[in-house]
Amino acid sequence: MGNIMTSMWTGVSGLKANQSSLNTVSHNLANINTEGYVRQQIVTKDTIYNTMGNTHISMLQVGYGTNIQEIRQVRDVFLDKAYRIEVGRQGFYESQSEATQEIETVLGELEGEAFHDDISSFRNTLQELAKEPDSIVKRAAVVSQASTLVERSQSIYQAFKKYQQNLNTQVQDKVNRINKIGNQIKSLNEQIVRYECASENANDLRDSRNALLDELGEMVKITYSEDSTGNVNVSIEGRQFVWDKSVYGLTTKMPDDEAGLLEVVWDDGQNTPLYDLTQPCKSENNSNIGSLKGLLVARGNTTANYTDIPVRENFASEADFNDAVKKYNEEINSSVVRNTMAQFDQLIHGIVTAINDVLCPNVTFDKYMENMGLDKGATGLSVTDADGNKIDMFKVHVWDEKNAPVGMDAENTPREELFERKYTKRYTEATLSYTDEKGVAQTKKVYIYNEEDPKDIYSLYTTDQIQINERMQREVSLLPLSSTSKNGKEDEFAFGKCQELVDTFNKKGFTLSPNQLTKYTFADYYTAFVGEVGTKGKTFESMATEQQTVASNIDNQRSTVLGVSSEEELTNMIRYQYAYGANSKYINVINDMLDTIINSMG
Repeated sequence: MGNIMTSMWTGVSGLKANQSSLNTVSHNLANINTEGYVRQQIVTKDTIYNTMGNTHISMLQVGYGTNIQEIRQVRDVFLDKAYRIEVGRQGFYESQSEATQEIETVLGELEGEAFHDDISSFRNTLQELAKEPDSIVKRAAVVSQASTLVERSQSIYQAFKKYQQNLNTQVQDKVNRINKIGNQIKSLNEQIVRYECASENANDLRDSRNALLDELGEMVKITYSEDSTGNVNVSIEGRQFVWDKSVYGLTTKMPDDEAGLLEVVWDDGQNTPLYDLTQPCKSENNSNIGSLKGLLVARGNTTANYTDIPVRENFASEADFNDAVKKYNEEINSSVVRNTMAQFDQLIHGIVTAINDVLCPNVTFDKYMENMGLDKGATGLSVTDADGNKIDMFKVHVWDEKNAPVGMDAENTPREELFERKYTKRYTEATLSYTDEKGVAQTKKVYIYNEEDPKDIYSLYTTDQIQINERMQREVSLLPLSSTSKNGKEDEFAFGKCQELVDTFNKKGFTLSPNQLTKYTFADYYTAFVGEVGTKGKTFESMATEQQTVASNIDNQRSTVLGVSSEEELTNMIRYQYAYGANSKYINVINDMLDTIINSMG
């Protein structure tokens, strides 16, 4: 009787196992189109064995059938990790590519409104003026076109700054989403642990958690591990994020500078930065992962201007220059937005200062003394400002009074620059004192050039800080092209100055960056500048596409493992149905045997 009842239980366990298998197959088929769903599979095992005795060969055992060991998810954890790395790298380069596309739109190269046309138009008006230097109409055209150039350049530069500001919104949205995902993973951890401690199936919750890890991996570089209870601990950039039933979230911080670009920091009370953006982003050390980092790298952490591009002549030694180039490559060149701003501002600064230096030329104090026929060794030689403070005359530049042009107005007004700084005058009046060869004390007015100081933004001829001379806009005759020599060569002098203005557009003045040796004219510089932006855009787009292919291939491999195949599931359904039917018939046979035994005993 015991053996028959054991056999009955064996059949019942088979019914249960096959019924669970059918339920699992049905669940798989019902979720065949559910995003993030992972195919589930029944794993069975033998139940306990009852030992009836021993022989010289083995123990005599009777089995009690089969049992459900687990309903497992069919997935490859190694493919999951590989996918999350590659999709994060894809997000990094997509952020860079999108930023470059926005820059190209700002420059107007895609809408036929190229800034190159404004440069050419300004050069053309100077060429026309060179034909008739005394023409008020053509002088007015130069001032008008200069105004257009400034307005357009400031519009473009402001668009760059506005785009940087707009990226703040994307940064904040990503930080908010990352924190929300962290809290969702924490909640799912708690549910999974609770259900599985009670021996219940939590695979659907695991699917939701894995989908969140996929999304999180696209935005930031993550590492994670699952403990024995089913709880997943997640780290971002090597630092704990979801850990031991807690979420250590991120937040944003507004820096003290005027740029107003959000920094991403840990919400730990100490504002610890999430990233060190001065470090190079390379595949070798997996530092080019995450769309959030790509966004921050593309945007940069401040605005930029021409002073951010090192120029050899501005450094006392080669070592200092090399240090500046290294810093440039780490902080400026790596950011497509900042580098574009710096290169564009370098172009505007070059045009503005070249024109101004023709209209209001400056020389060293030594050269000034030579031009004016003054003795550099005169006794009592000194230069003092309006307050009587001495000025180190050999560290300044002064207005070249002898060779400078003046306006053609009645007063022959000198020292009027076409492009002026909004808050800094070009010159400061000072007094030159000396004793002449006759022993008589002499004084003379000199005009000290107010040098550009990278530490003082208001002293710079940057795109943001320039404007057209307001007095010249009201009276174009102030444009200094005339001579005060009255030697009958005034026209020749004016023609020469106009030609100097035109020649500024023909000189190859500066390179795009300290990493290049090719020097360009203004027009060629802009062409090379736009070409470099386009090349970077193509590079980022290509890298993003390549990463998308890699991530898709890995995802396809994952799908072959975790995806639901309707044909396979229907085959399994038929197999389990047959097995269920066979178990039913087996139980009927056992039932008939029991009935026969019981009735025979009666």
